[in-house]
Amino acid sequence: MIETTTSWMEEGIIRGAQGLTIRLLTRKVGNLPPKLLAKVSSLNLERVEALAEALLDFKQVEDLERWLAVWLR
Repeated sequence: MIETTTSWMEEGIIRGAQGLTIRLLTRKVGNLPPKLLAKVSSLNLERVEALAEALLDFKQVEDLERWLAVWLR
C-alpha cells in the first residue's frame, strides 16, 4: 500500500509541475498548440523542472519548440 501511495504522490507531483509549467508558458508566449501541450505533458519531472527554468528566457513559442527539440531527441 505504501508503494502505491508513493507512486500516486509522484504522479501528482509530476502532473502539478506540468500544469504549472504550461500555465507559465501560456502566460509567457501565448496559447500553445495541442502538439506542444502534449509534448510538455509527456515530460518527466526532471525535464519539466528544467523547462520551468528555461521558459524565463523565452520570448515566443518558437523558443519552446527549439528547447523541446533538444530535450526530446
